[in-house]
Amino acid sequence: MKCPKCGNEINDNVLACPHCKKVFQLQCPICGALNKTNICADCGYVILSKCHKCGRINHTIDGKCKRCGFDTNVSAIIQSANISEFATLSIDFPNLKDLVKTFDSNKLFQKFNARLNRLIYDMTKARKLRRQIIGTTYVIRFNKDYTYTSSVKNSIQFAIELLNIVEKLNYKLKQKGDITLQCCMAILKRTVYAKNDDYRSGVNIQVMYQNITAESIKKNSQLIVDTTVYDAANRDYKFNSIGMCVLKGQSVFLYELDLDNYVKYEPKEKEENNIVDISDAIGISISSDDDEKLEEETSIYDIEGIEFEEIKCEYIGFTNSTKKTSFSFKRKEKISTENKRNNFKNKTEEYLYEYN
Repeated sequence: MKCPKCGNEINDNVLACPHCKKVFQLQCPICGALNKTNICADCGYVILSKCHKCGRINHTIDGKCKRCGFDTNVSAIIQSANISEFATLSIDFPNLKDLVKTFDSNKLFQKFNARLNRLIYDMTKARKLRRQIIGTTYVIRFNKDYTYTSSVKNSIQFAIELLNIVEKLNYKLKQKGDITLQCCMAILKRTVYAKNDDYRSGVNIQVMYQNITAESIKKNSQLIVDTTVYDAANRDYKFNSIGMCVLKGQSVFLYELDLDNYVKYEPKEKEENNIVDISDAIGISISSDDDEKLEEETSIYDIEGIEFEEIKCEYIGFTNSTKKTSFSFKRKEKISTENKRNNFKNKTEEYLYEYN
């Protein structure tokens, strides 16, 4: 194809034009997906972030701004937050991999997993929020509100809505697959200065319902909150006390939402009779080719979203390669003629740019 900026012929899958340095797409350093915005559509990672202190554009994974040393992860969060303290929802599906045995094929399981990911993606996007996948944990920061109380209430409403969907799914799985999907959630108070590891709840969530019969599907789901969330929502929601727990070296008093009051699913008789097998139960056909492709996330999720036109990169050098083209952040330095010749001898092709 031709570069729309300089008109030179370039490869279709190139990350940036080697002639005029126009950036076309960014590769996520976490999952490897190619994106046309600075937010990865697959895992929700912020690939590039504008430094909150000096305004320099950095690769978020570098950890510190190359100009002033400010934390790049903090800059990425501040950029999208309206408040400094907010409720954060973490979602785990502990037995997700166990469902592989229930499905007829691994392909069907992968489709189910993609559909589950798409569900959470669509729910967060509808609220103009961003979900991030850290390891196997979904993390959703409710930082678009203007008070901590409203952030808490919106996070609980979101959790209840998702739990009701999981309840419906579990009923169908139980009917034909004799298995249910465990869904463990935690809503904890976090700040814009929290590190990525802090967004994992740290709770070794065990399903602890004692007053629920063994036949109940809700025994596989749980929503845990800390004291600050409880104080903000206990007038509107019913909680049960769990007691004092140690999270990451600190003693925290935890509560759990009484799901019997908020998570309910009454199947229709017609719907129950229509379930033929496990693929019908989850609404996915093994023969279908419908991929759960996620749309590119746009700058509406950032107050000061980084547009591609803002990204300026300076060509440093390249090596001849058969590997996938990728970006690398290096200090700008002069390259001698001898070094340039040596670069051509390598077997890898990598364009090196520095963002200004």
